[in-house]
Amino acid sequence: MFKVHSKLSKVILHKFLTIYTIIFVILAVLIFTSAGIFFLYNTGKSISSKISMVTNVWDEFETTKREQIYALLSENNLAKYLQEYYRAPSARNKERVNLCLASFQTSDSGIQYLLMEDEEDNLFHSLNSSSAELLEILKESKEYRNTKENGGEYLSSVKKGAVSEMPSIYACYTKCQNIYGHTFTICFCYDVRSMVRSIQDAGEGLDIVQIYNVYGDELYNNNFYEEENDAGKEEGEKSEESKFSVYTENSVHILGCSFSKKGVFRVKDSYNTLVYSVGTICYQRLLAEFGLLFLGLLILYLIPIICAILYIVPANDKMLLPISYLRNQVNEFSIGDEPVQLFDSEDEIGELSRSFYDMAVNINKQSKELSQKEYEKAVT
Repeated sequence: MFKVHSKLSKVILHKFLTIYTIIFVILAVLIFTSAGIFFLYNTGKSISSKISMVTNVWDEFETTKREQIYALLSENNLAKYLQEYYRAPSARNKERVNLCLASFQTSDSGIQYLLMEDEEDNLFHSLNSSSAELLEILKESKEYRNTKENGGEYLSSVKKGAVSEMPSIYACYTKCQNIYGHTFTICFCYDVRSMVRSIQDAGEGLDIVQIYNVYGDELYNNNFYEEENDAGKEEGEKSEESKFSVYTENSVHILGCSFSKKGVFRVKDSYNTLVYSVGTICYQRLLAEFGLLFLGLLILYLIPIICAILYIVPANDKMLLPISYLRNQVNEFSIGDEPVQLFDSEDEIGELSRSFYDMAVNINKQSKELSQKEYEKAVT
């Protein structure tokens, strides 16, 4: 830290810093407020654009998968083989149904496994799903059991493959359908890696992308495959975070943006598939980006101060320090001391130095004359 030699320099520097800081803080508040409004507006607009594209990708995926159910039911061979099986149940007739399902499966590379189960637990499946462990996983899934017990149709959440026969990322679409007097639970197992990549491309720039069904259950989360994200969390906490209510309760809405405990988010609903897509940008990223503005303002704040300091120090040494020397000379001067002319410049400092020198000379002269008179008076 530099040393300020004069009191005047200290006063000038203190007043400058005080006035400058007050003005700068006022301007910084105005800049931050304006930039914050503009930043939030653009953030909300960006999230809305990206989450709309994500919703379109999911709508296309789900619509296509629903259509495949109807395509399967319209297969003439499937209806024929099912009728033959129920007229004469046998391993041969059951195998024909299985071959028909296998043929339908190979018509779409996205279909990995296909199974049908009636109310009497008669199971038909494509040949690739003959693994007992795989069939057990599909049949014991929450979506499959809910559909079988309550009817309707259900698209599962995107999951990680639990066994080697399953794709690394998959989803199941189940539907309860009445066929020739029998109630079937039909399950399609899809490899959704391509769909996940499309969602990731559409949601690039978003920290969290989540899709919820009409019941508020999470169907997709772009971090679902990162096991470390769930490390150390209680089961109840994980379940709570996967509910859509996290975004509908205790959220704040400002300038077209919504704020949750995770970050700024926007919600896009789909009338086609009745899903809600949520895109979130975390506060850490927002603060990092907004921090660049703060850093820029801090630099702008410090530049004038540094320049002022760099000017005041040499000005203090060149102009004000001589005054301190003159003050010390005045304080130390006694009658009879030989005066010294410290400065002989052509500015005010030089004039002051010469004036003090002349004054000191006159004082000494008058002192000598007075002393001489006193001496003469004493002698006579």
